[in-house]
Amino acid sequence: MTRTRWAAKIAVFLVAAMLGFGLVPAAAQASTGDSCSARVIDATEDPKQKLDIKLVQMMIDQAEAHGSTIYVRAFQQAPAGGGLGEYWQRFYTEICPDLGVTVGDHVVPHPGVVMLAYSVDDNQSQVFFGSDYADDLLGNPSDAVLLELRAFVEANEPSLGVSYAVAMLDYLTADESFGPPQMPLLRDTNPIVGTVAAIPGVPWVAVLAVCAAVMVAVFLGAWLARRRPQLMLQRSDDTPQAPSS
Repeated sequence: MTRTRWAAKIAVFLVAAMLGFGLVPAAAQASTGDSCSARVIDATEDPKQKLDIKLVQMMIDQAEAHGSTIYVRAFQQAPAGGGLGEYWQRFYTEICPDLGVTVGDHVVPHPGVVMLAYSVDDNQSQVFFGSDYADDLLGNPSDAVLLELRAFVEANEPSLGVSYAVAMLDYLTADESFGPPQMPLLRDTNPIVGTVAAIPGVPWVAVLAVCAAVMVAVFLGAWLARRRPQLMLQRSDDTPQAPSS
């Protein structure tokens, strides 16, 4: 399901307003190094591909509230060697050994962890997950998420793409039952990026109130600017004139 063009523009404006007015709690900036504690690491170099950490972290925090543990890793180029797959294996065996589980002679990822990883230049993307989510994510579900993500990355809108992907992974893996996030709008020659307006948990009433206050202030300022010459003229007419000699 898609929204109309104007509705998408309004939704994107509301997200920006929510971030700009501090309605989303500030999150730590993405680490440039590798860290087990960092849910989001943005290792991209192209300024057009930099993630909005606040927005992505908000969606990850929401997923954790629903019972999902999701990591995001963004690369300019996939790590040398085995690419994203090898990085995932190193992640749960070396970088975050607490997320690895020994089964016989092998170490496997923790059953309840999910990672969304992608690289820009070599067009790689993958969803990795533990055994708890094999039925939820194996095959078509994760492929559909990655297809949407790639479209946004190619349109230089990675933040919305990753946010939508995280929200969709949350929907597919969460312990709780709630509606799916709004599907992004299809892009045309003048792309209108997808909307996260339907993602649960966003304080849209507060956002609308802030936007309404801003609009009232703008219109009031414009009205006063138009009225100022008339008010000054009226004041000059009301000033008593000195008697002539």
